[in-house]
Amino acid sequence: MELFGLTRAQVALWSFAILVTLALGTAVADAMVETDVERLEEVARVLARPDAESRIDGLLAWADPAREPVVVTVGRTHRRIDEGADLADALRDALDPLQGAGAIDVVDDDISVHGETGTVSVDAQSGGERVHVTLTLRREGQGWLLAAIRAY
Repeated sequence: MELFGLTRAQVALWSFAILVTLALGTAVADAMVETDVERLEEVARVLARPDAESRIDGLLAWADPAREPVVVTVGRTHRRIDEGADLADALRDALDPLQGAGAIDVVDDDISVHGETGTVSVDAQSGGERVHVTLTLRREGQGWLLAAIRAY
């Protein structure tokens, strides 16, 4: 049997070659694309930094209160931050429990993406105190912006 002037063996060989090329192309494309969860894992790593100021700076890099106001919740107190100058102090207040002596040990983290909202939850221990921090981020174009932080 011939198809387009090719024998059955040649058709099978070409089919196999095309399938292998498609599979390799898909694998390469997948490796090159950073998923939303992988991007948000970077935010979780910010909270594990040993220096308090580098944690604040790291979170500030994910925030733009002029475009996306940030709600900071500490205990039962909620503050909506619309200006970048106020955000650093509010983040220091929220992350104050992580300021304890010694290194921060991330006990557990969970990252999820639902549509245009990403959530990063981190349970950490510092100086014998356990702290739970939840960050909410909103999709902004190709990236993410910090929309809320809750520490308790």
